[in-house]
Amino acid sequence: GPCGLAMEVLRATPERFHGRARAWPRTPRYRVADAGSWRTVLYRDGSRLVWDFAARRGTATSPEAWRLRELGYLTILSRVGEALEDRGWNRVHALGLTLRGEAGLVLLPSGGGKSVLALAALRAEGWGLLSDDTPLIRSDGTVRAFPLRLSFLMDQDLSLIPPESRRTFSRLGRPDKIVVDLPFFRGRVSGQAPLRWIAVGTRRPGAKAAVEPCSRARALAVLCDALIVGRGI
Repeated sequence: GPCGLAMEVLRATPERFHGRARAWPRTPRYRVADAGSWRTVLYRDGSRLVWDFAARRGTATSPEAWRLRELGYLTILSRVGEALEDRGWNRVHALGLTLRGEAGLVLLPSGGGKSVLALAALRAEGWGLLSDDTPLIRSDGTVRAFPLRLSFLMDQDLSLIPPESRRTFSRLGRPDKIVVDLPFFRGRVSGQAPLRWIAVGTRRPGAKAAVEPCSRARALAVLCDALIVGRGI
């Protein structure tokens, strides 16, 4: 593609890897081994990902087709993100919307309902979508579209979306989701616009929903977490 990346997926049982594993990151989900420009990631379910950073290509191996889809999607998304950063565009974990030529970011915790809000915006007049999960932002404050599929919990009412536009996406160690692919909402995707407002969402179990003013310091702190730290990306 335009970023010069290549990804191969193999439906097979990976050979056991005997290389030296890195001391970090320590996680029960996977272990990592590096050798030159090559990185091998072994996951707890037996699947394997090998990526060559110099050649910008990789291979995912697993006996399960759903797992290959997940590994392929997440790997390409991560590598494309790095290529975009080299061009001055950074992903921010947020819902990106436009209204009357201006962009806004809705910063919510993971699972906070960004896709549900995106779907509501698509049903309203005048709103455009930049991304329901990771719009791009530049140092001059320009926000650019980076539309992925919309992603919903399995119990979400999506009766207004045609069945042919939605499908199930399985994930390792996490609940399945229903995803709606780009062709369904392509006509409502905006190009880019200057950032004019930020909304910060907070979970308040048992409390009524409310809209309150947010200080610049609070908005900046959450934005740093979603953009610089990259939590959720």
